[in-house]
Formats: sequence, C-alpha cells, structure tokens
Amino acid sequence: MAKTHDLSHLDALVDRHMNLREVRNRIRTEDSRPDTGTAAGPDGPFVTVSRQYGSGGTALAARLSLELGWQLFNKEILEAIAENAHTRIRVLNGMDEHLIGRIEEFINHLIVPESINQFAFIKEMSQVILTLGHRGNVVILGRGANWLLAGDAGVRIRTVAPLERRIEAVAQRKDADRNEAERLVVESDRSTAGFVQKIFGRDVDDPLGYDLVLNLDRMSEDAAVAAVHSVLHRLPVWQMAAQ
Repeated sequence: MAKTHDLSHLDALVDRHMNLREVRNRIRTEDSRPDTGTAAGPDGPFVTVSRQYGSGGTALAARLSLELGWQLFNKEILEAIAENAHTRIRVLNGMDEHLIGRIEEFINHLIVPESINQFAFIKEMSQVILTLGHRGNVVILGRGANWLLAGDAGVRIRTVAPLERRIEAVAQRKDADRNEAERLVVESDRSTAGFVQKIFGRDVDDPLGYDLVLNLDRMSEDAAVAAVHSVLHRLPVWQMAAQ
C-alpha cells in the first residue's frame, strides 16, 4: 500500500496537472484549432515507464517529465491518490459518465485479484491511471500502466539492464554491499513480476506489452530520450496537435 501522503500535497499535484490542461485548452481555443483529442483533448498523449530495478528508468521518467512539461505520477503517488477518496474524486471529476462506465467494464474484465479488498484497491488505482492517460500530458511510472493504456495514444516504455549493472547501481545508490544490493534487485524483480502476473495475467518481460524496450546499459540517457521523442512525435494524436 501507499506511504502516507499529505492531502494538500496530493491536491496541489492534481491542481498542477489540471491547470496545465486548462492552459493548453485555452491556447487551442485562441488559435481556433479544432479539438483533435490530442495534447489538450480527451485522449493522451502520455508516456508510461516500466523499469527493472536499478536500470535507470526512474531517472529517465523524471527527465521526460521535465522536458515534456508533463506531470510525473509514480507508484507512491498513484497509490496515495487511489487510497484517498477526496483526491481520487477530484481526478475523476469532469469525466464523461459513459467513459467512466467503459473504464469500469474494462477493469472488471482485465484484473484478476485474489480478494475483494484487493479488487477494490486495484480497481480504484486503475481508474486513476486510465483517467490520467485519457486526459493526457502525463508520465506514469510503474503500477502496470502499460497494460491498462493503449499504445496508439502514448508511448509505453520498458527499461532494462544486465543484472550485474543493476546490482552495482543499487549498491551505489543505497550505499549497500553487493550481497544486499543483489537481494534488493532480485526481490524487486520477483515482486514486480508477481504483481503483473497476478493482477493482469501477463509476463512483465513480454516485449509486446511495450512500444520501446530500452537497454540503458547499451545506450545513453540522451539516446533513450531521443528514441522516446521519436516514437511520441509519430503518434497521430501528437501530429494532429501540431497541425
């Protein structure tokens, strides 16, 4: 479950995301451009980042968020919003009721939880992820977002790196010895794979669940960012927004 988050912090984060969308809607209106369902419209664009622990995916997500000017939602924030009814309602507010119904139907058919309590929480978190992806202009880190959101409106990324490289990175970041770092990496891999298999019935390493699989041991962060931008700019929703 999520760590405790100050409600005012969550509200401020949601406000920032909503205000960004309103500004872009005004720009589109003032430019007399048709609503194309793109950067200011109801369907993306978005970026999701799934990462092997220690592969560099967290830093890549933060950089993409900064360069694109989009809000970053990580695991802790997503879970905190899902757990807090007040903030969750604010995220869902303004969504078409028919769309919300379609989202609920999709979730009911997709996730396969083990308990009723787990189902309620996963459903709420999935609602948040789907709504954020639908609204667009977000980078979503973790929580199986790539299995929930369609690739035609965003870019779904998986970052990987060799085990030894990831162990070294975690050891340095955590100031831990090699054995402890290896334990953390292996446990994270096992936990993530179990979550995706249990909730979505999918293999986290299935490349067809992603639009880009980036080996950050073989490419620089600059090259990875360029690859994401290249795919993002080819999306119909992005191209229509530029017209």
